[in-house]
Amino acid sequence: RPSKLPAAAYVKLSNGQTVCRIQLGCLQLSPKTSKSAAGAEEYWEATQDEVVQALKQAVDMGFTTFDVADVYGEAEDYVGAFHAAYGFPPNVVFSTKWIPTGTSPKNMTVVEAAIDKARTRMRTPTLDVLQLYWWDYEKPNYVQMATNAQLIAARSDAPALRGLGVTAFDQIHLQELVESGVGIVSAQMSLSVVDTR
Repeated sequence: RPSKLPAAAYVKLSNGQTVCRIQLGCLQLSPKTSKSAAGAEEYWEATQDEVVQALKQAVDMGFTTFDVADVYGEAEDYVGAFHAAYGFPPNVVFSTKWIPTGTSPKNMTVVEAAIDKARTRMRTPTLDVLQLYWWDYEKPNYVQMATNAQLIAARSDAPALRGLGVTAFDQIHLQELVESGVGIVSAQMSLSVVDTR
């Protein structure tokens, strides 16, 4: 069925991808994460097939952008199952978070391994957007990690990544990345009508 969302619901990122301004978070799709949340007894524990159908229904309604992460239980695997069932519908974007620790090595091998792991789980040759999350700004590895991710996104031969984003970065450290020459296509900020922390 055609999208029920107006044209203003979509925006084009600097790497050319069109995303929906209303991004659907997929943390609670995984029983591993939803069971530990407050009020977990209220959550619907879905099968993989039910999750895939829910993703497809959202896409059909015009919600074309989804937020997953390496730490969201089976969320990346559900995206892989969606791709296996429905291929790669145009303008559907799955952005995944990468949440290394501040002590993680910053070399290219580490960044490539994280991207390849997500690509394998999501059954895609190219990640749409990889969003970097950082725990401790006193450990400045994030600049080198982001730089390496950008180098991967810039490869013209079978690129593994379309764009690099950040999540929960404050203005000062986002500015630092930009001034270091890192091309950031999106900056996700926390906004919840439920979570008031």
